[in-house]
Amino acid sequence: MLAAIARGTSRFHNFSAAQDCASTLGCVAALGAQWRRAETDGAIEVTGIGSALQAPTAPLDCGNSGSTIRMLSGILAGQPFTTELFGDESLSRRPMARIIKPLTEMGATITSSSGGRPPLKIRGGRLRAIHYKPEVASAQVKTCVLFAGLYADGETIVEEPIRTRDHGELALQAFGAQVECKKAEHSKAEHGGNIASIRGGQPLTAIEAHVPGDLSSAAFFLCAAALFPGSHISLPGILMNPTRARLLDILMQMGLQISVGHIEQHHGELIGAI
Repeated sequence: MLAAIARGTSRFHNFSAAQDCASTLGCVAALGAQWRRAETDGAIEVTGIGSALQAPTAPLDCGNSGSTIRMLSGILAGQPFTTELFGDESLSRRPMARIIKPLTEMGATITSSSGGRPPLKIRGGRLRAIHYKPEVASAQVKTCVLFAGLYADGETIVEEPIRTRDHGELALQAFGAQVECKKAEHSKAEHGGNIASIRGGQPLTAIEAHVPGDLSSAAFFLCAAALFPGSHISLPGILMNPTRARLLDILMQMGLQISVGHIEQHHGELIGAI
C-alpha cells in the first residue's frame, strides 16, 4: 500500500503468496500502481504513482483480508474520489465501525451495510488532523488512522490504551515518513499505553526490503513441535518484533527449550533464527 503512494519502484523479496497479499496487490493495481514479479529473483516490484492515486473503474475486491480493507481505507479517505470496497462472505461480517468513526472525524464520508460492515463506500478528500483515542486497542485501526494522517492538515495522533503491533509505524518510517512514538503518560495498562503521531503532507520514497518469515504462521509449527518429545525444528529469518513474539515467552514458560540467534534489524524490524 505504501509502495503504491511512494515515488519510485519498491522491491520486496520473500513476498508472501498468501491470498490476502494478492488481494492487496489487486487493489493497488486498480488504483493505478503497477506491479510485477521480477524474472531474475522473483521479487515483487511495485511502481508507485505518488500520493494521488487514480480512481478505480470498479469496486475494489479485498477478498478475505481485513488488513487490506481497514488499512487501505485510511489512504482512500485522502483521495479526491469515491471508492467502494467489498470482500467475501466472511469479510462482509466483520465490523468496520472502528475505522469509520475516526475517518469520518477526519472529514471523509463513509457509508456501509447495516452494523458498519462491508461493503464500504468512501468519498475522500482533504482531511483534518485528529487526536484519536480508540476504546479498544487495534493495530489495524491505528495504522488506518496514521495512513490517513499522511493526507491531513496538521499532526494526527493515535493514543492507544495498550501497546499494539507497530508494523505500520515502522513501515512508514522505512518509506521516509517521520512518525513519533512514545509511551503514554499516566497509563495504568499492564503493558503501557502508546502514542503515535504523524504530520500530513510527507512524501514517501520507494524501498527495497526482504520480508521476514511470519511468526504467526510459524506458530503452527512451533506448537506442533511442542506436542512431541524429542522433536526439533529450526526456523530461520523469522520476524522477532517484540509486539508479536509473546508466543515464545509462553512456550518457554510451558517448558520448551527455545533459543533465538542471528538477530538482525532491517527497516526497523528485528529478524532472527528460532
